[in-house]
Amino acid sequence: MNENKQLPRCPKLTEEILSELEDYIQTIEILLSTLGLKCFQPLESTEKTTKDIFICSDKYGNIGKGEYSEEGFLLYKGAICKLELHKGTEKLSQRDDMISSGLLKKQDDHYILQENKLFSSVSSAAAIVLGRRANGWLEWKNSEGKTLNELERKAS
Repeated sequence: MNENKQLPRCPKLTEEILSELEDYIQTIEILLSTLGLKCFQPLESTEKTTKDIFICSDKYGNIGKGEYSEEGFLLYKGAICKLELHKGTEKLSQRDDMISSGLLKKQDDHYILQENKLFSSVSSAAAIVLGRRANGWLEWKNSEGKTLNELERKAS
């Protein structure tokens, strides 16, 4: 997949128009945030303790790290994901899309996640790492070995 490496030039706009546009964008951000939507904000994680970071791994060397939030599960860049699907798992369409878009790149015997990816489901994030259907509530564990289920569902 070839990417366009050229950066577009900024159009010549007056200061007045630029100021108006910035005001519109700021208003949109405020309106969306009141609806609980985080738009125009990077997916980069803020300072997290090791208790806040969850790990999903298996005996084949596949390992992913990430964090859980109200928006979903953020799988961190660099996750080592299973190359071949496990027996009995016919297809994971989200995984196929990530491979074709270049978000998952083959490196040796694994796929490597090229950038942080937000999943709406904790199970989808675990399935990408493990190469099979998975219950993310049980697969994701913190540094103390507690599952996401124990920490998020049972705590409520």
